[in-house]
Order: sequence, then structure tokens, then C-alpha cells
Amino acid sequence: MKAIAQTEILDKQPLLHTMTNMTLAYQARPTTTIFARSILLLNALLFSTLVWSSSLTTSADRTLISEGETLTLTVRFDSQTSDTPDLSPLEHHFEILSRSQQNNFSLINGNSTSYTEWLLTLLPKKTGKLLIPSLRLKGAVSDAIEITVNEQKAQSTDPQPVIIETELDQSEVYVQAQLLLTLRIKHAVAISGVNADELTIDHAQITKLDNSEYRQRINGTEYNVIELKFAIFPEKSGTLTIPSLRFDVHVPDRSRRFSDPFMSRRTRLLVLRSDKKTVQINPRPQNAGFGNWLPSQGISISEKWSRPLDELTVGEPITRTLHVTAQGLTGVQLPPLSHEQVEGVKIYPEQPQMSDDVTHQGVIGTRSEAMAIVPARSGEIILPAITLEWWDTKSNQLKTTVLESRTLQVKPNTELVSQAPTAIAPQPSDVMTPFQPDSTEPPAAEDNPQQFMLLLSMALNVALFTALIYTQIKFSRVGVHTNTATGQQVACEASLFEQLESAAKSAQPPAFRDYLQQWARAFWQQPSQVSLHQIANLAEDCELAEALRALDAALYRENVEPVTKETLMDILVRLKTLRQNRAEIARKNSDNALKPLYENS
Repeated sequence: MKAIAQTEILDKQPLLHTMTNMTLAYQARPTTTIFARSILLLNALLFSTLVWSSSLTTSADRTLISEGETLTLTVRFDSQTSDTPDLSPLEHHFEILSRSQQNNFSLINGNSTSYTEWLLTLLPKKTGKLLIPSLRLKGAVSDAIEITVNEQKAQSTDPQPVIIETELDQSEVYVQAQLLLTLRIKHAVAISGVNADELTIDHAQITKLDNSEYRQRINGTEYNVIELKFAIFPEKSGTLTIPSLRFDVHVPDRSRRFSDPFMSRRTRLLVLRSDKKTVQINPRPQNAGFGNWLPSQGISISEKWSRPLDELTVGEPITRTLHVTAQGLTGVQLPPLSHEQVEGVKIYPEQPQMSDDVTHQGVIGTRSEAMAIVPARSGEIILPAITLEWWDTKSNQLKTTVLESRTLQVKPNTELVSQAPTAIAPQPSDVMTPFQPDSTEPPAAEDNPQQFMLLLSMALNVALFTALIYTQIKFSRVGVHTNTATGQQVACEASLFEQLESAAKSAQPPAFRDYLQQWARAFWQQPSQVSLHQIANLAEDCELAEALRALDAALYRENVEPVTKETLMDILVRLKTLRQNRAEIARKNSDNALKPLYENS
């Protein structure tokens, strides 16, 4: 089954986005950095004067709740206002328990942010599928939100003032897949301070998710609920034990109300513990393919271009950014995308960026790969499709996400083609006076300030494009571009090796394996995916090959001894020796290079 990723073209402010990405693609060239930044600053000042209509958005902190629980609705208007949206449509399904309003304005690095926000505490009036309707303010309309309210579960009649609940979203998961742990502190009395043990689990990575607070009505009693959520990523198959955590809670001590007239001891300590849980961690299935192991609830690939694809010209770069987004995986777990060589274009990749979006529902990892693409010929150029295999943890089957191939129509560069060795002087009759108005002269630009600013911005952008193209031709002639690219590769390789060394010292085998593959591609300049077996062959080290096989077996097989920190450090030492040998050879070659024929006296 194939999930087709959608292409997103930047349709708002294409010229400004083009200039931003172009400057990033050429940031290694100091001769154009100051000029490009100046042009971008002028563009920002010009476009900031354009009027954009404010939008109204709504968001709920939770969309799945139980009967008697509250939720927080955030209503945001992207402008300063003293008006209030009509909240009466909410009262059909919800009781508004509290509301607050705040205005915010900030100016950071020349970028201004201004908005008005309302926070509402809502209590559902019934169970089932409820709809938070669209709200309206000054012509702006928000989107509706669906809320699911489940019937209240049977609760214990134990009159304890504080209750600790432990809940797992699954009873068994795959190795390296996401497991959600929820801890709830329910208190019917006021509490002053909660101290809890830190959650630590052997052979697992833990990410703390967003906390939330709400109220719940149980058998007619109001409880305040503090909900703590964690995302757990098991690193080894077998049985995973989630330990019992201790919670120290101070509650009012009414028994001392009269015996302690000075109220020196008004609280008492409750020591509570959460339930201990065990989870079955399944190994990688046999039918999961031979590529990277990516257990996820959904993976998508999208692309963004710095400008429309119908404006491509030979020699003019365009930036393509690929985004891989995975539900239930971190950005570090996502592998580099495989790219085939394409004839007729030059590709200059940038350093990939990994990020994690932590929500109440889990972790959403993103890997972004940006590259500058420079067409070398005119006509039709086809960029091949990009595929990524992953394991669907919902349907328990192997799936493939595909970013379809992209066809580029490149126009010839008339400026480069029209250049000739000698210029032919025009005849007097052919000479035309520039900017000479005709009888149908259009209205002056001063009559339309917005049109004048756009024309000025276009002129500045043309100047920047001309400077960038001139710099590209100049650098390609003297070989500076090659040296810059080499310097970037060296810096990239050194940075990846530092991350590899950090993963070894912190004893993180999965992260060590990922960084090892990324570093190997930079060290041996391999654009495609590099396996551990290929790394061993390139290094020509038998003992290193044996250690890498043990690393793979420990991560993806059952009943195998885990990889120790000593093993990772041994691999790291061998790789350091390999790097030092290559650096020594490069230094000797540099010392033996021929000196210039002519030197300054």
C-alpha cells in the first residue's frame, strides 16, 4: 500500500521566500552575504507595510475526555482588539466555567507579533460526539473542533483525598516504537506541593510530554486532576518493566485545627505509589524488509520549493526542501532520504535538520533536508520519485510512502546565450531612449504607494539575482566554489563525528548506529544509504566488522547480549585511528605539493 505525499508550493510571498532560500544556499560566499542581507532587510520593511486580514483560530488542550472532565479552549485573534467573539454557540453543549483575556505584542529582531487571546474552561453537558462550533469576530471565522466525551468509568468508593492512577495506551509494542504512559494525581482537597520520583527505565528512552490539569466529577464529588504523560521508546525486545513511582503529597490536616492554636503544622504528608506495569516488547518482524526499522503510526514526505517551478532558467538556482514527518518517532530515528543522480542538474545539499514536536498525544519527529538545485541545461528534467519503507504499528504491515517524481521545465538563459565575443554597434536609427514615455503613459507610481513598493522590491531582487549569478560564474572559474564545498563537507563530517562520540560516551546504541551511518556518508562522500556492512568494507578492518555485526544483532534480535559502552568506545577508537591516518596522508600530500613558479621577493 502506498501513501502519496502531497507537494506544497509556497503561494504567498513567493519572491520573498525565493530571496530567503537563495541567500541560505549561498551563505558560504562572503562576497554576497552583506549585499543579500541588505536586500532582504529592505524586502522585509517593504512587505511589512502590506495589509493582511487577521485570522481567528481555536484549539483545545484535549479532544478525548471522560464525563465530568473539563477542557481548556484557546481562542486567538491575530490582532489587537477590545471586542469579544460571540461565545453563545458554545453554551449549547458546554458550560463555560471560567474565561480570561490577554493582549500580547512583541518585537524581536525586527519581527512584530500581535494578538488577542481568550482562555475558556469548558464542562461538557452530555456524553458522545460534541462539536465546538465556529466562532466569529470582525469577519474572521474559526474552524469547528470535534470533542469526544466518554461515559464515566466505575470508580472506587474509597474516600481517599488523593488517588494515583497509572495507564498505558498499549499492552505490547514493537522495539523502538512509542509507548505512552499516563499518571494522574486526583485530589478532592487542596494540596500544597507534589514531589515525585524521576521516571527511569533500563534499555528505554523517555520523553516527557505536555502536562495538563482539569477537573472531574466522580459520584458527585469534584476532583482536580493533574495529568503527567511520558513517551517511552524501548531499545530491546522482551519484557519492559515500568517501576512504581513514589509521590509525596501534603494535604490539609484538620485534626490539628484545635490542638494547634498557632497553626504551626497545618498539613500532613501522604506517601502514595503508582502501580507497577509490565509491557511485552516485540522484536522486528521477519517480513519488515531489509531497510531501516521505522515503527510508526504514519509517515509522510512533503516538499517545498522556494519559487514556482514554471520559472526555472538555466544557471539560476532553486531551493527544494524535503520534510519527513513521523508519528510516534523522534527526528533522530528518521534516516536520510535516498537520492538518485540526475543528469542535467547540480545539487548542493545542506546540513539536515531534526526536530521533535511534543504534544499531549505523543512525539512527532521531523527530518528536513534542504538542497539548492541548479539546472545545467534547458528542456525537460525529471527528478525521480523518493520512497521510504516503514512499519505500520496500527495494521502490523510494511508500508511505503512515496513522493512522486517531479518534472522540471527549464528555460534557456537568454542572457548567457546572447553573449558574443564582439559586440556590434547599433545604428543610430535603432537607438531608443530608455524610459521614454509614450502617448498612453500609465499613472505615476507615486499615486499608488503599494505598487511603488512592489516595483522597488522587484528592482532590488533583480540586482541580487544578478550579483548571485555573477558570483557563481566567478567562483566556478577560479575553483573557490569547490574549495567552499570541500570545507563544508569537512565541517559536516567533524560535527557528525562529535555526535557519534557523544552517543558512544552516553551508551546509546540506536543513536550511535544512526550517527555512524550519517558520518560514514560524509567521510567517504557516499550520497546513498550506507549499511554497517559497507562501512566495514570501506574501513578494511576485520575486527571492526565483527563489532558492527554485534551491534546490529543486539538492536534487532532476541536473546542477544546488549551492546556495552566498552564495545561502542572500542568502535569509536578504531574510527578515530582511521580519521587520523587519512588526515596524515592529506598533510603529507600538501607538504609535497609543488611550490609556485613565481614568488614575491
